[in-house]
Amino acid sequence: MCDIICSKLQDCKQVNYTDIARKALDCGRRDLAISLLENERNVSRKVPLLLYMNAYQLALDRAIDSLDPDLIYLVIMRIHEEDRLAK
Repeated sequence: MCDIICSKLQDCKQVNYTDIARKALDCGRRDLAISLLENERNVSRKVPLLLYMNAYQLALDRAIDSLDPDLIYLVIMRIHEEDRLAK
């Protein structure tokens, strides 16, 4: 499904895959949402949605790949908060 969506949007320059991924998530298609987010170029849009989906490892990986210290800090703080609440 992700390939079909991406192929139809490949000619569009400024596609916000985060919005499409959020809609997929709203429809209960978490795996599709994660796949769609792989096509999002803007990491600052991608990481918060991954955190919302509790995909912490993936969010951390993408934040580290971006070398954006604010995003890395955001993910670490969210993981710390979730860990603290779990105890």
